[in-house]
This record gives sequence, structure tokens and C-alpha cells, in this order.
Amino acid sequence: MGSESYPRLGWTIETNDGFSMSYIGMLETLVKVDYDGNMVPSLAESWSQVDDTTWEFKLRQGVSFTNGEPFNADAVVKALNYIKNAPTPPRGITAETFTSIEAVDEYTVHIKTATFDALVPNRLTSPCTGILAPSAYIAESGPIDPFNTGTGPFILSDEVPDQSLTMVKNPNYWGGDVKLDKATVLFVPDPQIRSGMLQTGELDINIHVPPEQLPILAGDPDITVERMETPRTTTLHLNMSRPPFNDLKVRQAIGYAIDKQAIVDATLEGVGAPAIGPIAPSEPWVNPDLVGQPFDPEKAKALLAEAGYEEGELTVGLWTYPTRANLPLTAIAIQDMLADVGVTVEVRLAPYDPMEPDVLAGNYDMFIVSRNHVLDSFDPEGFFTSDYSCEGTYNMDLFCDENFDKLLVESRGLTDMEARYEIYRQLQSILVDEQAVGNFLNYTEILDGYRNNVLNFKVHPLERFVLTADLDVTE
Repeated sequence: MGSESYPRLGWTIETNDGFSMSYIGMLETLVKVDYDGNMVPSLAESWSQVDDTTWEFKLRQGVSFTNGEPFNADAVVKALNYIKNAPTPPRGITAETFTSIEAVDEYTVHIKTATFDALVPNRLTSPCTGILAPSAYIAESGPIDPFNTGTGPFILSDEVPDQSLTMVKNPNYWGGDVKLDKATVLFVPDPQIRSGMLQTGELDINIHVPPEQLPILAGDPDITVERMETPRTTTLHLNMSRPPFNDLKVRQAIGYAIDKQAIVDATLEGVGAPAIGPIAPSEPWVNPDLVGQPFDPEKAKALLAEAGYEEGELTVGLWTYPTRANLPLTAIAIQDMLADVGVTVEVRLAPYDPMEPDVLAGNYDMFIVSRNHVLDSFDPEGFFTSDYSCEGTYNMDLFCDENFDKLLVESRGLTDMEARYEIYRQLQSILVDEQAVGNFLNYTEILDGYRNNVLNFKVHPLERFVLTADLDVTE
């Protein structure tokens, strides 16, 4: 299997490394999202709300970690306390929100929250909340020991850093027989190279086929490409903490200057759709009444003039990263479009990880990111909190609005889903029509390719699982 995703941060489970561990079949959570998009039991058999601030989880019995340590309430308490006390905990799970995690008996855990929180089960679907053997947590925080410490269908047996992982089957997997004996995961950040390796047979599975390769791979009789809509949006973030993007008129002007349909046609080969807000039309919490800034270069010029910028006076930087093939192409397209309204754009293309600290610290102008907005909690509350609340840990726009934060707090206390979704629609209106926070460029699809000797490969709507117990190959 080839992927651009790799535990690049030293196996720190609270980061994207947790998602990599889920991908490769070693890590499991208490609750999971199945292939139909439903929350279903995993390591927890059931859950219920005991009172306004207490959730009870009944754990699955008869499960062991692959190193032989027992899976029980004490193991869950250790794992979740490690996560909530991490220096940068996952969205919605912090020492402030999860006030205590207690073992009631060997297979019962109580999680207490600071306030009423209807989304605790949702939050525990995130791979960042996966449960590892107690011995995996080798320090109070930081990297864990990934070798032979999970409960999943596969065991990490070897690692060549930044190159490959070797996975072997878990012969005692609680979920049933694991069909594959062994799998190799190759870290290949260049999507074009991965596609070539799929064609030559060097890879059996290629995660994230670049859209421009779709016609080529679709014409290969030995390859199947699966497509699926995903809650992932490509966004142009604008640093609101300093000029020029602390000015609403400049932010609106950038939006009017961008032809989103042209970007979809040129960079996604039509695999996707122009965006208005952060949420795609197929999602139940979308606000269908957003207007945004439709393509209008003359209006963009007028707004820039009103903001005090003469044509050619404004120069800004635009950063992005190459692991998703459409992002550099998008940057070049935006550079050309902004040039047409008198804005000079200097593009920087670099790996994501070194840029992130500067972006979060506000040391940038514009940044293009592709982001799944329900990846952590199967509900956009975590996304709105981390990316747009005043204290958000992933607030790239450095946006802060008191009313936005009040609405978020209100949403967490609602058990009526439609009432909660209505608040999410109000939040979208604030971001798009009132404040022009960034510019939402397009909604994308998952494109995964595999050779026809692969059996039982399925695309997960949240991209959680690849190496599963059912996955197999023929000779």
C-alpha cells in the first residue's frame, strides 16, 4: 500500500499520527464510524448518559492487546487521561472539557464533563482517542511505543523511518479471522509517483489518486478507482491578525477575485465542486442559504480601492504544500486571478509540517489547506471549535468573535440534533457572509485506486480504515 500519510511526529497519538495508526489497522477506538456513516460499538459495547455531566461506557470483554496485556477499564482510563492531558490534545477533548475519567469496575468507565456535552460518543470516534496497552505510554506525553501494543487486526512489526512500515496479522484478533498475513505500507509523498507504482504493480493499493491521473488509471483494465464524496474542503486561509486581511473589504475582495469553477475544472479534473462555505451540500448541517463572494473581478477591484489600495500596490504571500497534487496548481491559479485585480502574489511551496507553527502563530498572509471537517468527532462542532473559536488550537485565520463562541457553547448542550444543526448554520453564516473568514474554494472527493487482485477493499467516508481484517489479495 502506498500513502502520503505517515506517523511523521514520532508516533504521537493525539496528532495526525493517530489517524495513521488507524489506517494501518493497529489502533481501535471505543466507538467507531462504520462504512455507512453510523456510529457503532467498537471496543465499547454500549454507552449511555448517566446524568448531565456523566457518560457511562460498557467495555467489550474478552479483548487483549497484542502484547498480552488485558483490555479493561484501567487501560482505557490510562489511555484517555494521556490524551486529554497532552500538550495539544485532539479537538473537543481536553483537561478542561473532560474533568475526570474513572474506572467503575473492570469493564465500566465513567467520563465526566465540565458541562452538559451531548457529543462525547462522537468525540471518541476519533483515532486520536484510540486505546493502546498501558505499557505503550512510555512518558507523560509525547511519542508512544507502537510496536505490538494495539488491539486491531494488524501488528506493527518493523519500521524503516520515513520509508515503510511492515504489518503482520493479529492471530488473536477479537473481531474475527484476519485474511492477510502481512502488509507493507510505503511512504510515498509524491502522488504522481504513487500512481505510477500502482500501474507497474509495485503497489496494490494507492491512497489518494491525484485527479489528473483518473482518466489514465480508469482506462487500465487491471486497476479500479473508487470515488466517494467526503466532508473535505479546500480553503484559502487569510491571516486576520494583521494587514491587509484584518480589513473585511480586502477579505471580500479576495473572494470576488477567485473563479472557483475554473479552479475545479483546471486542478481537480471536475472531481469536486466549487464551495461557498466550509460544509458541503450533502451534509445535514449545511447552510443552503449562504451567498459568499461569487466571481466578480470588477467588484474585487472596487473593494480594494475602498480599502485604500491602488492597483499594483498590494503584495501578499501564498503558502501551500505538495502532498495533495491539486494544491500547488490551485496556488498558481489564485496567483494569476489576483494579478488580474492588481494584487501581486508570491507563492511558497514547502512541506506542511515546517510551515504549520508559523501559520498558527500568525506569521503568514495566505495559506491553502485541504481539511476534513468532521474527521475527529463525526460532527462539525469540533471543527468549528478548533478552527474558528477564539481559543481554537487550529485557528489559522486567527479569527475571534464573541457571538460565534457563545453559539458554539450553546450547541454543545443540545440533544435535539436539528436544533444543534441550526446553530451550525448560523456559524456558517458568520464565517461566510458576515465576516468573510478565509475563502472556501472547493469540496473534494476521495479517489483511491487498487489493482484487481485486491479483494474487499472499501473506501471509508472519513478515511479511517484501509488495512482491515477482511482485506485480501489473490495471486
